[in-house]
Parts: sequence; structure tokens; C-alpha cells
Amino acid sequence: MQTKEPWVPAWKAQVRTRIFRCAGAVVLLSKNTNKGGLAWELECATSVDLPVLAIQTDAAQKGNVPAELRDPAIEWNWPDIQRFMQGLGKAARA
Repeated sequence: MQTKEPWVPAWKAQVRTRIFRCAGAVVLLSKNTNKGGLAWELECATSVDLPVLAIQTDAAQKGNVPAELRDPAIEWNWPDIQRFMQGLGKAARA
């Protein structure tokens, strides 16, 4: 979510509600990715065992990988993104 004021309680409640409704999360990392609310959002996602795919948007100028990520970030490629998304659909049906 956009983090204009990431520490406002209303923002946190809104993020938590959206995360809990998701089947998975895609995190885009770039040189411009700042910590903002990302660490907190990842903590929410991992607290409910939400599958997370972190993607480096630029192979030449990689963004910082937050410590909260369980798995390494991948470089942008459609086959891996598609595989992740299709896996979410299978998990939801199970």
C-alpha cells in the first residue's frame, strides 16, 4: 500500500485487513524502495503464513532486501511470477 503516513493507526488497520484477505503478496524491490511500512507489512503477511514473492525490478540497480523476507528475492521474470500466481490459486482451492 502507499505509505504516505505508514504509522497512523488507521493506515495499519487498513493494511492488516487487506493482507488478511489476500492469498499471497508480491513485493517489488527497487533502488527507490524505502523501508516505510514495508517491514511492518511483511511482518503481518508472515504472521499469517501468507506466501510472499519478492521481485527485484532492476537487475542492474537492486533494491535492499528486507530482513523480514523468508525467501530470497528473484529477478523480474514472467515464468517465476506466473508460477507463484498459479500456486496461489491451487492453495485457495485446497
